[in-house]
Amino acid sequence: MNENLKRFALCLIYVLFFGCFLLIVNDVYRYYNEIFSTTYRVPWSWLFIGSMVPIIIGLLLALPSFLKAYRTKGTWKIDWIMLLTVGLPALGIVIMQILYLAPYLGFEVPFSALKPILFLYAEHPTLVKTSGILFGFVLLSAFGKQYPHDNWHQQECEL
Repeated sequence: MNENLKRFALCLIYVLFFGCFLLIVNDVYRYYNEIFSTTYRVPWSWLFIGSMVPIIIGLLLALPSFLKAYRTKGTWKIDWIMLLTVGLPALGIVIMQILYLAPYLGFEVPFSALKPILFLYAEHPTLVKTSGILFGFVLLSAFGKQYPHDNWHQQECEL
């Protein structure tokens, strides 16, 4: 098969898979939203799973470049600077959402610790989703391969 045709087919499959994943997530979100609107009970399991969905989306966005790096020759390297400066703060914001659920899971958390988290979600709800996507993307794209005399780790840190 022609290389361009093969690449086109793989990209089309990727886009269809990504689109189907988003549609399924949207349907599940509507289902849980309907449960909440009729019972006025928060489905805590969905809040936990819902915090993982943006991370999965970020992983899916970084997947093509990771697979391309996987197929090349060289030694695996990790861009620790990118993981620590971008990935760790993004993960911290995602974990704050799980801390918000801690009292409902049986863990004692003082209200003074939850107050900034409540403010974050009330004022900036998209920040948590965006941070999850960013963390998933950085988590996978921080891995790459390096030839013996390649400066991969220095080039990847430049934004």
